[in-house]
Amino acid sequence: VGSDFQIAQGCRGEDGDLKVWAPHRPPRPEKSEGGRRFVIKSDFEPKGDQPTAIRDLVEGRTARYEGADLSLPWARGSRLPTWIAGYGPMALALTGRIADGLILQLADPDLVRWMAGIMRDAAETAGRDPASIRVQAAAPAHVGRIEECREHVRWFPGMVSGHVVDLVNRYPSDQLPESLTGYVRDREGSDDRRGAEFGSADVAFISAGVVDRFTIVGAPEEHVRRLRELSEAGVDQFNLYLMSGDEEAQLEARRVSLYEAEARLEELRARLNEL
Repeated sequence: VGSDFQIAQGCRGEDGDLKVWAPHRPPRPEKSEGGRRFVIKSDFEPKGDQPTAIRDLVEGRTARYEGADLSLPWARGSRLPTWIAGYGPMALALTGRIADGLILQLADPDLVRWMAGIMRDAAETAGRDPASIRVQAAAPAHVGRIEECREHVRWFPGMVSGHVVDLVNRYPSDQLPESLTGYVRDREGSDDRRGAEFGSADVAFISAGVVDRFTIVGAPEEHVRRLRELSEAGVDQFNLYLMSGDEEAQLEARRVSLYEAEARLEELRARLNEL
């Protein structure tokens, strides 16, 4: 919960007034400068015991977890699709081995293509059909004048940038795509903590180019083009983060404008085919 928000919990004090509860937020330590970078090398490979145990429980099977047998006797005949959210190669490989779907919190086709590729390679190695694992891209989108749209969604790259930078710092650069390592180079000197929350006013360090890559902004035709681009990169489902202001108007704009834009593009494509 951001520092600019408070949550009303519905409890009243002795005077009868509704008390507003503000979450405790400990101070963040100052970033230290200098030091030496080091890389931890390990043969550790996530087993996926937690998502597997959850799926077994919901589907009515006994789950062995941390030395105990767990079961939900009333759960019978259910089917629980398991989706895993992650960016790094280990999480992506785990998804390929055991999951039904992969969630990626970004709308950059290059990064989606690279991450989904790692997941599918792991699925094939595990003897699974890679095409059976669905991919979801989750990100904000805003319809309108592109400059105004960018200001509405600029918080999002600030929120996920820490994950991306951590990924780049943990893996050798030759194992990562240029779109990832270039992203970090483009934002050297910025402070990851400043834009890490929805509603943060201090996200000036997020460039327009990064906003355009991590989100979908602009005219309806641009939204249609980007969604098709994501589909070609392997995305089966786009999850709209509807939390960047003007939510009702944006939902209506997507309902009407995007369908109209799609129709115009199809009409133009048909005319080009006739030439």
